[in-house]
Amino acid sequence: MKKPKKSTVKNKLDKEVAAKCRSLGYCEHCLSKENLQWCHVRSRQYLSTRWMKENYLCLCAASHFWMHKNPLAFAQWFEEKFPGRTAILNKEIQKGETWDVNRMLKLYATLDGQ
Repeated sequence: MKKPKKSTVKNKLDKEVAAKCRSLGYCEHCLSKENLQWCHVRSRQYLSTRWMKENYLCLCAASHFWMHKNPLAFAQWFEEKFPGRTAILNKEIQKGETWDVNRMLKLYATLDGQ
């Protein structure tokens, strides 16, 4: 059996986690139920935190836009609403672990249990 490409598995993980995130059903910032999006606290570029529950929020499009336009206000709001999560994310990013296809496939297999 052919091993899937890393990009294919990454896209599948993104799709599953985004759907799980949006299934919350409301914006965690303003409580809107419209135009819900999968928002990352730390950049998606860091695979070590890309799919971590601590690294994403369900935000409406307006709150997501606000977050990007007001990063300092967002950081303060996030730390007040979710104390300690920023430290968890920073620690995980500093580990600098790499993600190969096998590790992504293991994570994908555990998504039903989250």
